[in-house]
Amino acid sequence: MKQLLQTCTHIINTYTMYIIFFTLVIFAFNEKRWATPRILEWDVYGYSLYLSGSVIYKDLAYLKFHDTVRNENKITLGVPNTFAFHQMPNGKRLIKYTMGNALTMAPFYFLAHILTYVFSPQYADGYTGLYKFSIVLCSLFWLLLGIYFIKKWLIKYFKVTYINIGILAATLGTNMFYYAAVEVGLAHIPLFFCYSAICYYFNSWLVNNNKNYVYITAALYGLLLLIRPTDGIIIILLALWWLGYNWAKLKNLSYLINQSKQIAIAAIISLLVFMPQIIYWKLTTGCYFYDSYIGEHFDFTQPHIFKGLFSWRRGLFLYTPMAIFMFMGVMFLPKILKPLAVALCVFFIVGVYITFSWQQWWYGGHFGMRAFIQWYPFLILGVAALLQKISSIKNAILKQIFMLLCTIFISCFLMLNIFQCLQYAHGIIRWDDMTRETYLNIFFKYELPWPEMKRIYGDKAW
Repeated sequence: MKQLLQTCTHIINTYTMYIIFFTLVIFAFNEKRWATPRILEWDVYGYSLYLSGSVIYKDLAYLKFHDTVRNENKITLGVPNTFAFHQMPNGKRLIKYTMGNALTMAPFYFLAHILTYVFSPQYADGYTGLYKFSIVLCSLFWLLLGIYFIKKWLIKYFKVTYINIGILAATLGTNMFYYAAVEVGLAHIPLFFCYSAICYYFNSWLVNNNKNYVYITAALYGLLLLIRPTDGIIIILLALWWLGYNWAKLKNLSYLINQSKQIAIAAIISLLVFMPQIIYWKLTTGCYFYDSYIGEHFDFTQPHIFKGLFSWRRGLFLYTPMAIFMFMGVMFLPKILKPLAVALCVFFIVGVYITFSWQQWWYGGHFGMRAFIQWYPFLILGVAALLQKISSIKNAILKQIFMLLCTIFISCFLMLNIFQCLQYAHGIIRWDDMTRETYLNIFFKYELPWPEMKRIYGDKAW
């Protein structure tokens, strides 16, 4: 038994990243989305407008090339003609999305443009196969970089084996797996990186009081705002984390003045990083700040919390049961991280409330509750904390029982997730038609004959 445990530990510590990388690559190449009209569609098409509009077509104001791209069927016909932008009274077209995700795509997209322009200039239009393949590489890059930072942060507090198990749970056992390998290009994977890196650098600032760390944190926070402004609520977590960590030092006036100066400079850095978006809004609309989600809004009087967490349509815990460890783990953080535990509790409550107060609480036609993917660094934290807490149990029998239970749950959730990703990729789990009846009818079915699909989904079957 001991030998088996040592072997498993060695495999986890040595091959975790290889397992993740090759599983994602195999899944991505199995689906080959870049060989279809997919990837550069819907939200991702909106992000691409910044890139193709600024460099390839040099028309970021009026986006006239959109009509040509549309007419030549280079994007999926299902995308409404003006889904990604709004026609302004001054004749200009305002891209609906902020530009942060486009910036994270830019190095890969422009490398694809250079290669296409050199070897096949007739296809250098921003929407052919190599451009779409570059988005796949982009997604894998930001995921792996996010894992690097979360591991670099947690290694100070937890055993590497428990961290690696948490990484496996978050990457292969949640819907992040699907968005990193198949439905690539959405903002959640770069946001996962931002959350991971922010936690690492902010924690380093608290521990070492090196101002460079808070300045890097500020730059990352500015990028996070550029990608998805609503995720700026992480500032609640950072503020409470800082307050809890420095509680005993609040009476030290010189320390507070020094910290205040650093925070003020950090705020300016965040603003400077966000400034390109402000400039774009001003040039396009005449306003420095503009709500580009016209017709979409929050309704804080009617949050859909229960539906968002448990519904058959898109419930977080139904389609990603591994997420339970994200919330459970807070209870098991070591004493040195107690300030973070309190901050996370508040952050989770506020974040869940805000997330499910959005008018379209299911967040469009996608797999699982994608709005929480950027929170999965805290899932890794939760798994590592839980396993380390169990390992400290003095009663050997109880320790083995709890470790076995955790192993069973994590393994089952991981296998269920990969299977459901396959079901979704092949249209068995539908993007927006799931009910209790349909979910139970397709549970653990990899293939459905057309008559069976027609019986379950009726006229919506395809």
